Amino acid sequence: MDNCEISGRWVGHYVQNDRSWPIVAEFVLDRGKLTGVMVDVIQHHEYTFAQLREYFGATDESIDKAMAMIHEHIPNAARDDVRYVCGNPGHSAIDGFVIDRNARFTKTYQGERVFGFRVNDRFLGFQGPNPPVHYDGRLNAGGDVIEGRWSMESDSDKGIVRLEGIFRLRRERPRTGDANGPSPDWSPELN
Repeated sequence: MDNCEISGRWVGHYVQNDRSWPIVAEFVLDRGKLTGVMVDVIQHHEYTFAQLREYFGATDESIDKAMAMIHEHIPNAARDDVRYVCGNPGHSAIDGFVIDRNARFTKTYQGERVFGFRVNDRFLGFQGPNPPVHYDGRLNAGGDVIEGRWSMESDSDKGIVRLEGIFRLRRERPRTGDANGPSPDWSPELN
């Protein structure tokens, strides 16, 4: 495909810790400059300590420190009742470029993330900015799929570990005979 026009609506997912998370993007390409918006369809994540250990490499020491902090506020909290929760604002701005069939862009969340610990019905948490997420993908020859890798750098001061994985986006096209254009199906509106 000589023309790498990727403007339009794309649906797909990114993979983090062996789980797929749905995303929807609206791209605008103008002379190689890529802008737009992306929505993380699922914006709330919750993990047990065992999952933090398995997925993110949490150590016994870091879990013991978390439990000590939790016990300062909730003295009778049981380890099995604690969940690490995090939530993203969902909407993000896209800024990048396309050269040949290579698309590189940064996803910057528009708002702050919430993260902390839930113990039954109580929450001990923090609010702060999300680090940017970097995407590096390639448009297939048919022009309807972008696949590649994503990464988010660590920031130990904010309790953020380095994350990375793969992503896949598929161009959403109007259905045959559908005069109203693409059906949003499961995806949210991008306003």
